Amino acid sequence: MKKVKVQKLSLQTIKLKMEKKIRKYINGLDSYNQSDNQKILELCQLGKLLATYFPKFSIEEVREKPDFIISNGEKRIAIEHQTILDPVTKSYQGFYENIFNLAERDLREENTLPNFLANCYLKNNLSFNNSDKNMLIQLVKEIVTEYVLNDNLVENLLISNIFKMSHSKKNLNANFGAYMVRDLDAETLINFITKKEDKVKSYRQNTGLEQWLLLVTGGAAEYSYDIEEPIETLDIKSSFDKIFLMSDCDNDLYEIK
Repeated sequence: MKKVKVQKLSLQTIKLKMEKKIRKYINGLDSYNQSDNQKILELCQLGKLLATYFPKFSIEEVREKPDFIISNGEKRIAIEHQTILDPVTKSYQGFYENIFNLAERDLREENTLPNFLANCYLKNNLSFNNSDKNMLIQLVKEIVTEYVLNDNLVENLLISNIFKMSHSKKNLNANFGAYMVRDLDAETLINFITKKEDKVKSYRQNTGLEQWLLLVTGGAAEYSYDIEEPIETLDIKSSFDKIFLMSDCDNDLYEIK
């Protein structure tokens, strides 16, 4: 596993280059739809990869099995995208993140509310489930509306505190409290690669192209992993032609194969 060296670009330059590469694929996607939101995230991460490390390549096709085809006009490559995260923590926190995302969608239609950013601290050991989803969305809207308009946090079973500030839009954030992002280890990395191995053959049949696997981590959420330094002890036998690991926040890229 070696770090890919590249001339560092400014954040503004990366943003502009990313936008050119993904704009037409982002248009029409609904960030409040879970499936579309996931695709937006994948497009942004691939766009950052191309803008920084493979500037001659552009997205040719957004698809499934594998996720993308990129091209530089001479060579076409199929790319499968995979986020590395802790599935248990993601399942728990992702449920509440979606609740707040949908509540935010509805509140943006409320003309009686000013723009705001509400950082909502959740209570510990919540145990709601999917059957409570609609009730929770309504609850969040009622709690936040009362707080934004009257600075009054009503007694409830979900939110322990709200920090409110001025903003350009109406935004909600589900805050789960303090945590440490764990370091990515070799076993976790290999497990995520292995999960994709049985799909490479069908990907080749579907596209007839060289196959790359793009693994992404380094997010700010508790269910993400950090890359403090390259993992030296990796014994990987893979059918993918190339495997890359990208740290999203740091925009660092590691070549695994």
